[in-house]
This record gives sequence, C-alpha cells and structure tokens, in this order.
Amino acid sequence: MLFGTSLADAIDIASPAMAVRSVVVPKLGDLARSTRDLLVALEEFQNSNVRFVSQHEGIDTSTAAGRIFVENLGLIVAFEHAIIQERILTGLDRARRRGKRLGRPPVDLDIEAVRRLRSEGLSLRKVAARLGCSTGVVQRALTCPGAPHRRVV
Repeated sequence: MLFGTSLADAIDIASPAMAVRSVVVPKLGDLARSTRDLLVALEEFQNSNVRFVSQHEGIDTSTAAGRIFVENLGLIVAFEHAIIQERILTGLDRARRRGKRLGRPPVDLDIEAVRRLRSEGLSLRKVAARLGCSTGVVQRALTCPGAPHRRVV
C-alpha cells in the first residue's frame, strides 16, 4: 500500500518488478491533478495487475464497479479533450473574424543587408546580432526569402 506518493512515484512503484499488489490513496485528487493523468495511472496499474483503491470515493478496481469507473473515466477524458478542442477552435475563429492577427509577429528584415554581411564573412550569429534579430530569422531569410510566416523586406 502507498500513501502520500506522487503520481510518477506511484506508477514507478506499481511496476511488475516492484511486486506491489495495491495502491491506496485517501482521495483521487491526491494521486492526480487532471483526469487524463488519473486515467494514465489507472491504466498503468491495470497493466501491472495492481489494485487501486481510493478511500474517499469508494473506488476499488478489483470490483466490477471499480472497473466500470475506469472505463467511464476513459470516456470522460475523451469528452473533456473534445470540448477543449472545440473551445480552442471557436476562439480562434472568433479572433480571425474580428481581424486579430494570430501567431508570431512578422519580422522586417533587409535581405540585401543579410546577403551583404554574409558575403563579408560574418557568421549567422553575428549577422543576427548586427541586424537585431534571431539567427533563425537570418537563416530563413537566406534559405526561403518571402516565407509566408515571416515578412522579409
């Protein structure tokens, strides 16, 4: 039995090599902070033939009621994920309709200055420092000028 253990510790201890037969927690919230984490832990326990008991909620995976709880939890996790995804997409659509610019801000960069500095023998890092941008912006400007995610002048 385990009391007061973190989720990662509980999963590690419940491995077949440790020969643990039961994991007991006072409340579900003591084991995992999210539904998804709880489901991952319960599946790990199930794969390791480890019984899980939550005293406060009266859940015991060695009983039929406990096993159906785990099955229902899987459905709840999938539902929760779908709702979050819908909310994100709705929010993005609303922002686009309002004309909000999404993503990273564009970087104005003089491509000729980049080419000139590179031809003078400066490294990507030194060119970026001199022009006040990142090395990634300089590299993208050289390899794919006019890339859609960056505005290169």
